Amino acid sequence: MVRRSITNTTEEERIGQSLGRIISQMSEDELTELLLDEDDMPNDQNYVWSEEDVLQDAKIFDFKKIKPIKFSDPLVQKLQPRDISEYFIFKDISEARLEAEYGMAYLVYKYSQIYQKTPAWIYLTDNVLKKDFFEKFIKEIKLPIESFVATYHYDNKKSDIGNLWCNLGKIFVYYDGNGFYIIFPPEFRNFREQENELGIMLGITKAYKSPLVVKNKIYIVFRGSHGFEKKDFTLKRIKNINIDFNYNEGFDKVSHDIITKLNNKKKTGLVILHGEPGTGKTTYIRYLAGKLKRNIIFISTEMVQHITDPEFIPFLMDNSDAILILEDAETALQKRDSLGRTGAVSNILNLTDGLLSDCLNISIVATFNTETKNIDDALLRKGRLLKAYKFEKLALDKAKALMKKEGFNPDEATKPMTLADIYNFGDEVKGNVEAFTETKRIGFGN
Repeated sequence: MVRRSITNTTEEERIGQSLGRIISQMSEDELTELLLDEDDMPNDQNYVWSEEDVLQDAKIFDFKKIKPIKFSDPLVQKLQPRDISEYFIFKDISEARLEAEYGMAYLVYKYSQIYQKTPAWIYLTDNVLKKDFFEKFIKEIKLPIESFVATYHYDNKKSDIGNLWCNLGKIFVYYDGNGFYIIFPPEFRNFREQENELGIMLGITKAYKSPLVVKNKIYIVFRGSHGFEKKDFTLKRIKNINIDFNYNEGFDKVSHDIITKLNNKKKTGLVILHGEPGTGKTTYIRYLAGKLKRNIIFISTEMVQHITDPEFIPFLMDNSDAILILEDAETALQKRDSLGRTGAVSNILNLTDGLLSDCLNISIVATFNTETKNIDDALLRKGRLLKAYKFEKLALDKAKALMKKEGFNPDEATKPMTLADIYNFGDEVKGNVEAFTETKRIGFGN
């Protein structure tokens, strides 16, 4: 990925000129002394938050009670963009250092200088907003180019705003790539009684906030430079999948039971889906993604071993109420050896029916190809195990019916068949090497 910075040219020049003038007036000794002297750095004040302040703010900023405001609402016109340069024309090198090193602390400091009062602020995490919120914000409000500075992350497919600084007069919006701050004067806390810019900005945020759960979306876990992270992907939707056609007799009731239990946030536990490759386990996971009302976090085979890492727990704390999908989880669920239970099993026990389950409210769906007899007995205990189901080849009568439905000769089915066998029927032609190496796939795996 290429990081591409796009700023207002005039502002960039003015900032550079301001900094250049400051540096040019200093001797080499003065510059060296200042850069080494931390005591000369301006800094944000030491704020002491009382429990009463915290509780009061929690009531004020309760999103359930904030009125949504669309970009088309006349109230939006009350936002008064101002020249961003008043924040980035540095009076001396120490201000430039504060901005470069501390970001938000500098903005609080500068706001205090401009308005002669200490501001308050609220921080909203990145997942509150839809991904294109700030692009729409700039476009729909028709922000003057001199009122904001933005940087963009760019790849071959699209560009996204990486950072944004926007001067809206008495409120200042700062997006740092992970979430955004709204800086405002303390008296604006009364936005419920008297409409002001803070209430308008929060109303816009409410109107365009991201839904808590997006169907057919799944999050993939990976290990980044700052620990465990997740990336969202939209699954290719399985349109009108017919459970009765694709699975054996009685699975429709099993499926309904699984969906009901996993959607119940008051109940946590483990769902085990096992069976030989090609029988439809991951196809069913894709189907579940369109039915569940909770976020789905997919943990690949390579990542399953990391659920024992200490830093994985903070990741789960940031993703409570989710459903973890463990693919090919044999090694994580296997019976304890002579030395005792595996670390992965211990974590899963705690997540599904232990102290962690009370705190995190996470359920787990584990898929694997072995028999349940290889699984730690503690995982199969009633109260912890929500459901276990073995996927088998389609019975002969069902295999024939599905073959016919897919346009194949049902008489070609002479014995029970896997879904992979049926949906790829005819690809394995004798003597055609490509037919064996370029088969169509169902789901994300077997």
